[in-house]
Parts: sequence; C-alpha cells; structure tokens
Amino acid sequence: YGADTDGRALYLSAETIERVRVNGRALLDDTARAVSAEYPGLSVTTEFSRSGAVDSLHRAGGLHGTVVVGNRGLGGFNALMLGSVGLEVAAAAMTPVIVVRGVDGTEETGTVLAEIRDEHDLLIARYAA
Repeated sequence: YGADTDGRALYLSAETIERVRVNGRALLDDTARAVSAEYPGLSVTTEFSRSGAVDSLHRAGGLHGTVVVGNRGLGGFNALMLGSVGLEVAAAAMTPVIVVRGVDGTEETGTVLAEIRDEHDLLIARYAA
C-alpha cells in the first residue's frame, strides 16, 4: 500500500498520518485474509509504504521481481484504459509488468500481449508464453 505520507507530510497533521497508517494496514490485512481464503495455497505478503504507489511498486518489484497492476474500468471504452499508476509503473519499469483486467462477465480469451524491445526482454516473452 503506497500511502504517500512522506510526500504529503508538510500538509498533513500527525493525527491524519496516523489514521492513514492504521487504515492502510487494516486494508492490507483484510485484503490478505480475503485472498488467502480464496486461494489457500498462495503465499500472501503485504507491505505498507510511506512512498507513493508508483515508487512503492517499483521498490517491491526490486531488480528481479514482476510487478502486477490492475487496469482501470469495467466495460466499454474504460476497459481499454490503463490507470495512471499502472501507466507510470510500466513506463519506468526495470522488471516485467503484468496488467490484470478485472472480471466483467465476458468470456476469457486467453490472449497475452507482451512488448519485446530487444534480446534483453526475452525473459518477458517466456513469462507471457
């Protein structure tokens, strides 16, 4: 969870920052419980970051990880759009970025799109395959 409290510290009271921290951690705990209940074999970890969402995701992905972001919108033209966080993460990524579309009731096609710039991106092609 990228709360961006460091970037806004000059404008927020200590009480507000504490509320953001408490609510952010509660959201992470609730989400982890829901994911673990749905997928019991999946290892779920959470992290609360005082940085913004984009920096937090890049840091979490490290040099060898994969960053997964959701798309924006549930149907029509909005379903084709990528939100600002996902776009910024993908634009400056040093690791593979996977965009996951939400469930909108349509049948899955199984299509995967991956951009390959050069031989250094072949690992991305393997992930996509």
